[in-house]
Amino acid sequence: QHSDHADTLGGRIVDARDSQNLTTAQLARRIGVKTETVQGWETDRSQPRSNRLLTQARRLNVSPTL
Repeated sequence: QHSDHADTLGGRIVDARDSQNLTTAQLARRIGVKTETVQGWETDRSQPRSNRLLTQARRLNVSPTL
């Protein structure tokens, strides 16, 4: 089940997180950021720095590229 906004970075983060059955808070803890930071990424209000994006992609077992 993919979100309607899967064509955005935030949507892809939500889909990848959901596929791993993680909450936003659990993902935030795994990559060492605040829950609010991940929420900002998921709603496309902000974007992760490249080092965070790579860490996040590894944690979620997805490609960091579109």
